[in-house]
Amino acid sequence: MVIGWVENKDAKDDLNKEIKNKKEKQYPLLNTIFENSKELVLFQDGKEVIRVNMSKSEELDKVLIKFVSFRPEEYKKFQDAFNNLKRILPDLAKDLREFFKEEKKINKKFKENLKEFTKKCQLSINNNITEELAIEMIIQHMLTRDIFVIFFQNANFHMNNIISKSISNILTHINQKSFEITEKIKSYTDCLSSYTKTITKDDKQDILKTFYSDFYKALNSKKADVQGIEYTPIQIVKFMVDASEELLYKHFNKKLSSRDVNILDPCSGTGIFMAEIINRINLKDLEYKYKNELFSNEIDIMPYYISNLNIENAYFERTNSYEIFENICFLDTLEFQTKLGNNALFGMEEFSEGNVKRAVRQYEKKINLIIGNPPYNANQKSENDNNKNKVYIDLDKRIKDTYVNLSSAQKTKQYDMYKRFIRWASDRIKSEDDGIIAFITNNAYLDSRQDDGFRKSVQKEFDYIYIIDLKGNARKRNKSEGGNVFNIQTGVAIMFLIKKGVSEKQNKINPLNQKKANIKYYNIGDFLSGDKKLMSLQQDISFFDFEDIIPDNKGQWLNQTNNDFYEHTALIDKNVKNQKVGKAIEQKAIFKLFTLGVSTNRDNWAYDFDKEQLEKKIKCFLKIYNNERKKWADKKLNDANFNDNLDYSIKWSEHLKKQLIQNKEIKFNKKSIVKCLYRPFIYQYLYFSNKFCDRLSFNKFLFPNENSENICLTFTTKDSYKFDILAINKLSDLHTTLYGTINAPLYVYENGEKKLNITDYAIKEFQNKYKDKATAENIFAYCHAVLSSPKYQKEYEENLKIDYPRIPLYKNFDRFVELGKRLIKLQTEFENFD
Repeated sequence: MVIGWVENKDAKDDLNKEIKNKKEKQYPLLNTIFENSKELVLFQDGKEVIRVNMSKSEELDKVLIKFVSFRPEEYKKFQDAFNNLKRILPDLAKDLREFFKEEKKINKKFKENLKEFTKKCQLSINNNITEELAIEMIIQHMLTRDIFVIFFQNANFHMNNIISKSISNILTHINQKSFEITEKIKSYTDCLSSYTKTITKDDKQDILKTFYSDFYKALNSKKADVQGIEYTPIQIVKFMVDASEELLYKHFNKKLSSRDVNILDPCSGTGIFMAEIINRINLKDLEYKYKNELFSNEIDIMPYYISNLNIENAYFERTNSYEIFENICFLDTLEFQTKLGNNALFGMEEFSEGNVKRAVRQYEKKINLIIGNPPYNANQKSENDNNKNKVYIDLDKRIKDTYVNLSSAQKTKQYDMYKRFIRWASDRIKSEDDGIIAFITNNAYLDSRQDDGFRKSVQKEFDYIYIIDLKGNARKRNKSEGGNVFNIQTGVAIMFLIKKGVSEKQNKINPLNQKKANIKYYNIGDFLSGDKKLMSLQQDISFFDFEDIIPDNKGQWLNQTNNDFYEHTALIDKNVKNQKVGKAIEQKAIFKLFTLGVSTNRDNWAYDFDKEQLEKKIKCFLKIYNNERKKWADKKLNDANFNDNLDYSIKWSEHLKKQLIQNKEIKFNKKSIVKCLYRPFIYQYLYFSNKFCDRLSFNKFLFPNENSENICLTFTTKDSYKFDILAINKLSDLHTTLYGTINAPLYVYENGEKKLNITDYAIKEFQNKYKDKATAENIFAYCHAVLSSPKYQKEYEENLKIDYPRIPLYKNFDRFVELGKRLIKLQTEFENFD
């Protein structure tokens, strides 16, 4: 938003005369400063409000504060209308849902049209679209169509778009009561209309972005959570478009306006990226590009509308000619390519002439630039949210074959949405084609240990990688991360992945032709606010002082270490660990078996300080669960209403739902109540049941019953910001240590038999160095002392963030063993000390 205007004059200029001249020329005086280095005059709402001597700093400060904090009356009315709309929208949507629920019962024509519309949506988007979701599309259309026209007075979108036509056809056969509901927003839209006539193109894009983000969440907060919806500030959009053009020219001698540079935004949102690209294309080339080489996809009806309007309006403003944007598709980008390959879209009627035709045209194009802001969420926070992310079988297999397969991490989280979009885009630009992927995403992949496979994969698949790390991870206990350019907790980075095509001839000559990307990294800076980071992006990418990154042999890009860490013996190794305890493979590690702490996924139910209170809670929980099990025993569990009609007074999870679907009864067992170290030095009672808790991992081999004797080294997982370690002699929770907990036990129990969990390899290594003193118990104590040493933790700090601990063999073995045993006694018997 334009805050105001500043007129800088020379010291010799007569300020009063200059002001008079500007007034005569009808210069804007809404919020305007005139200054000549000696005197400063502030006008607001057309009147002079203050005049100060610029040498007096206190008075000058007051004027500047008054200037930057000024908001015109139209803006205040706009904000009030905007906030009120946001407030009432969920209630209006709720009223419309109730209306359509009744309409389905009494209006036969509406019911028939809705069924046909739903079928078309299933064919054009995905087969999970239900009538309920189709109604949501209709509701979004009804609540937003007039609002969007406010932003784009020249748009004929609603008269021309094929999907909009389908919805409009449905609306001709419904009761007028629905339109009485939507009339409630008219007074607010009138106010919005008045304000939008006074703002610049960039202001309009920023308001549109905010409008969509806020209103979409108000209408459908669950879907916003699933997809991780955050819409892109205009400064980032401009930077990414500018940088894409510069990199196109640098690496391929082409520009956005060049013929045969096909551009795709796969998750269009508000259409802000494509609108900006239209603004950058040479006017003489724009018509051809617009009709033949610009493409957008969107999966949801509301952003599809906005995107279409935004793109068509951008074209109109450049050409003064309205043209339908024929290359926007209403579909799931991550799925439609597979569908086309399987002919799943064959046989459509009305949509086959429009939406599917567009999809096929896009599918047949070679894409050279894929640009946008993909959704970022990894998975839903809670099964009780009934809000699960979709599975993409073919795409997820590609991720497994690449990012997961190349990872050395025990557990990888590679199926979040932004990784899926990167995987899809990497495959969409064929190996024989030149192309660029320009995305702004979560930045966890830069240094996360579990993302080593992702880093290795993109390094192999691309020739050049440019990263602008905008940081802003609020979860890191490090203030140098600074603010975020979005209103989110996770850090953010802009990536440009550049692929230079390899011809079939080159592939035949060198079938093992593998790329090794030149990686360039730019850190935006420490302690910067989000606004300052956005300001930094106003400079050209060529002015960024990129650091060349050469990955180490572990696939690390950042926080690389140059020490002797990997010369030492591994404490644990996933290759040594085996699914069956008795078949653990003897390899180079100290412990055979290790396991995560207990993950209940319902701590409020599963834990209590009071044993009797826990028993009451579990019985209550199981009563509700078993009632639900009986209720659904004879019903079709594929029913769309299943998730919507569960009793959510208890905490559901995928694990628990699976047992309900399988009609498994869960009975209370008093023996399952055991002591667990919930947090460091804090015991609680836990209901330790594999049916009740989501994930017991291998803990049943550590403590098969409450009286089982054992001792474990309990330490933080890889990817932790700080390494912590404890010795425990009871079960531990997954979050006993702050960043996730791994247990390496001295013993394991198999078929009731207690066995040592130290490998023969470790005993041999230690005895070669320390002779007979290196018993399994002494090795365990030695490891605990070494890992607890501040000197060790400091020396290998970066290694411990990305890998499991390794144990140096120091000279003073006896001293470490003694210290380790004392620590073990203190940490496991702390309740006995005053």
